[in-house]
Amino acid sequence: MITLTLQKIEDTAYGTKTFFFDKPANFQFLAGQYVALKLNNLVEPDTRAGVRSLSICSSPCENFIAFTMRQSDSGFKKTFWSMQPGDTVSITPPIGKFILDPHDQREVVFLVGGVGITPVRSMLCEEAQGKSQRKMILFNANRTHEDAPHRDELKALSLPHFRYLDVFSQEEKALREGEVKGYIDRALVETYIDNPKDCVYYIVGSPSFLEAMEKMLADMGVPEDQCHQDPFTGLDSANLKK
Repeated sequence: MITLTLQKIEDTAYGTKTFFFDKPANFQFLAGQYVALKLNNLVEPDTRAGVRSLSICSSPCENFIAFTMRQSDSGFKKTFWSMQPGDTVSITPPIGKFILDPHDQREVVFLVGGVGITPVRSMLCEEAQGKSQRKMILFNANRTHEDAPHRDELKALSLPHFRYLDVFSQEEKALREGEVKGYIDRALVETYIDNPKDCVYYIVGSPSFLEAMEKMLADMGVPEDQCHQDPFTGLDSANLKK
């Protein structure tokens, strides 16, 4: 296990925080990977003994390790919400194959639900640092503006062929350019993508979100080997298949 020391905590969206840790020397990972994280001093009992798998939200080019989480009533989350700078956690080495293939230059379509944005943030920040010319589009599904973690940061990324689209299911405010009301569905994807069958898809969110996106892409005739999934790992154990 690797020890991480907490640097700071930032509010990232409604009921959502990002926890920034010191990056250990020689710690290496690929954008999109995850770790199993263990808390040693729980403030309340936890059903999984203080262990969760969490996607790394920071990119390899950044000098910190970050995790973004929604608040909940679990002993794990309550302990995280009580942490202070200087506190420590333990993690495994990074694992997972939810990563971009640098040799595949087909258009990338990210289909993201809620706090599942974490590994996608890592990928996009790494692509921006490398001045990627790859064509990419992010469909980012949330209930409202306030519920969308890292939204403003991702919209401002310096990527010449990247498009960002907010998809709000419950937003009551007037929508602006790059925002739509509803859910990610076939009609929406086909509105923004010229040749959907020629793209590669990276899907991350809750199990029900994944199921809906799988069915949508199958109905569109997208080959299964062009679809990559990452169930939001904060909801399950480190043994979750990636």
